[in-house]
Amino acid sequence: MTHSTQVHADIVLWQKDFQRIMLDAPQYLVAADLVIGSGETYLSVGTLKKGTNVIHDIEYLIQTNVLLQDITPLKEIIEYAADINRYIQQVSDMPLSEGEYDSRYDFLNNLLVLYEPTAEKFADKVRSVGADIAVQVEANFTQLTQQKKNMYWYSLFIQSCFTLLVLLCWFWIYRKILQPITALRQSVEHFEYGGVFMPIQQGPKEIIQLSHSFSELADSLFFQASHDPLTKLFNRRAFNRSMGRFLDDIQETDDSHCLCFIDLDHFKTINDTCGHAAGDELLSLIAQLLESHVRASDLVARLGGDEFALLLYQCPLSRAQQVAESIRQAIQKFDYVWQGDTFHIGASIGITEVRNDSGLLEDILNAADIACMQAKVSGRNAVNVFDSAKDLVQQKRIEAMSVNDIKSALEFNRFELYWQGIEPLSQSATSGEHYEILLRMKDKTGGLISPALFMPLVERYRLGVQVDCWVVDHVFDWFVANPQALERLKLCSINLSGQSVGCSDLMVFIENKIKGLNFPFEKICFEITETVAITDFETATTFIQSLKSYGFRFALDDFGSGFSSFSYLKSMNFDYIKIDGSFVKDMLNNRFDWSVVKAIDEVAKASGKYTIAEFVESHEIAQELSRLGIDFAQGYHFYHPEPLAQKISMV
Repeated sequence: MTHSTQVHADIVLWQKDFQRIMLDAPQYLVAADLVIGSGETYLSVGTLKKGTNVIHDIEYLIQTNVLLQDITPLKEIIEYAADINRYIQQVSDMPLSEGEYDSRYDFLNNLLVLYEPTAEKFADKVRSVGADIAVQVEANFTQLTQQKKNMYWYSLFIQSCFTLLVLLCWFWIYRKILQPITALRQSVEHFEYGGVFMPIQQGPKEIIQLSHSFSELADSLFFQASHDPLTKLFNRRAFNRSMGRFLDDIQETDDSHCLCFIDLDHFKTINDTCGHAAGDELLSLIAQLLESHVRASDLVARLGGDEFALLLYQCPLSRAQQVAESIRQAIQKFDYVWQGDTFHIGASIGITEVRNDSGLLEDILNAADIACMQAKVSGRNAVNVFDSAKDLVQQKRIEAMSVNDIKSALEFNRFELYWQGIEPLSQSATSGEHYEILLRMKDKTGGLISPALFMPLVERYRLGVQVDCWVVDHVFDWFVANPQALERLKLCSINLSGQSVGCSDLMVFIENKIKGLNFPFEKICFEITETVAITDFETATTFIQSLKSYGFRFALDDFGSGFSSFSYLKSMNFDYIKIDGSFVKDMLNNRFDWSVVKAIDEVAKASGKYTIAEFVESHEIAQELSRLGIDFAQGYHFYHPEPLAQKISMV
């Protein structure tokens, strides 16, 4: 073998090494897209290894370079692969806390913005270098052929016969093998850049089988990258892409469409009480419920955690409200049974209309999110339609509020106590004044802020104990300063946060506050929500027993909102059961709600406890509650919240 022939052979082998990298690169990008797009960290190890192999292979080509004069493009491929591996490593290092779905998906979306240009540059560079190598190999082959023709001119006849044979073999190989392989490579490249993989139909049996196997793999990878693995619905990334294409398609139409955001209420109770296995099963069942309430043409997606989205095609706003309300009612009535216990959840649903003049995708998604948040703020388990004039102002107030405002209100006493009366309904109800203490916060201009706006910040930054201490301190001081109000009082209810029940600081504060105080403690009733009571049963029981030893009373608030097993009522020493208002407000029109209210009252009476119905907003509801034997009622039908400081003038 001549020197030139040996060089050409080395070049061809070197080219084949790079062609193997060209086959590995699309697989690496598909895997990287899946990891970064959906946050599936269990795939990150294999993907990182794939990227490392590509880097090592390129480094080997650089060391054994027999063709390229400039190896800068190969070094750039290494740099792009290293950047992609760094993004994958960031996903792998992300915490997996279930309570941080929003920040997790925001992080993934931000990472995609950095990743996708790098991935495109990586693919372009690999393809460009491959094309350049092919040109140089062909040029080298042409030069070698010319040299051979000059050297062996005297044997032209023999060489011509041999060349003809080679050409015939080449034609046969091209038709039978190379052409199908080329078609397969083109289909892979088309899939790599977002197209649909088309399996080849002609060629050797093995290549056709390989093509169909890759087609199945491509379909599987596409499904995994675009669908939520738990519910099999579209994930957030696929939903946003579909919304973007949808907005482009409707630019020339005047049809009305609607986007709904759905956030489950009390879902965390099930996760905390029964574990993630129960929560995952419930999410799958809710996904099936959502799909059963929409058309096949509508789009259903899980955005993350307990958040879902619906895109209702060619659906006017009035019809979308009907669909959302039917979904809300179906979720409210849904009985989820886990290991013998039955749970109920609710849904807060926000709706915004989508037309060709609705603006950018970000504006539409933000409007639906704000509407959903307002549904939660208004009491949860509700449907709210986005109102740009009202909801944007409310959203700006929430965004403008910070944890420093809460701390400042505590320091400078910018909280104000309100009271709302509780009306006796039955003859067994004790006489005298019953009312609940409510809290408002003043902004820097003196305007009042609803607890629905500042309490989420209080809970998020774990300021519940400090706020509860402020309330208890000022309530006791007010009664000491107004003995005539204390004399007329039968029972005053004070809400406690879950953070206070699970912390000894409030207990110590109350004990120090009442030390040496001559006060009828049996007139003070602390309210604990059902979620807090069942999430940390032992801690709540200890807290209740300790304060009841002083004479304080306790009420179980929002009962029926999530957990419908009554067994633990026997072992928790509550004096009052407050029936969740979501069952009370619609009980005249909803047989299920009426049955829940009746059942809670019967169980409470059997265990010697009084019942209080919340959200009583009409005379008809009050009459029905009285007929059922409910002891007390609370709501706008009887009393609206009033400043506690003005109550003394009413005494």
